[in-house]
Amino acid sequence: MSRRPSPWNDKTHDLFRALCAEKTLSYTDIARAMSAEMGIRITKNACIGKARRLGLPMRKTPQRARKRTEPAPPAEITTPRLAVWSVSEPPMRRVNGYLTLLELKHTSCRYPFGERPPYLYCGKPAQKAKPYCPDHCDVVYGRNWGNR
Repeated sequence: MSRRPSPWNDKTHDLFRALCAEKTLSYTDIARAMSAEMGIRITKNACIGKARRLGLPMRKTPQRARKRTEPAPPAEITTPRLAVWSVSEPPMRRVNGYLTLLELKHTSCRYPFGERPPYLYCGKPAQKAKPYCPDHCDVVYGRNWGNR
């Protein structure tokens, strides 16, 4: 696998240093001038990297004159109308005696049944400060869970 020869030699270094000495040229302009002069494509980033490796001072980006435009008049400020939504409790619908996830309340037993959708849950009233009903607390925490 052969590598292409580097376009950077003594001649290109001298040309590069001469173009960099002109403070009015950007690295894009230097790359274009060198590409036209040498007959090969040299990019702006190649010029920036070479300047860093040669220890040349970095140049500031030339500021382009912007067109001054009059500021647009401020838009009329309006207050948005708030949408009023009524949320009603979904009916407690039991599937084979179990509830779906959307039908659970915060006080319902969350013991799951099934491994595939639709996922079903016990739905009986849960123990205070527990996610399960007394029967499922026995299953999850063991028979003596209330004595702890």
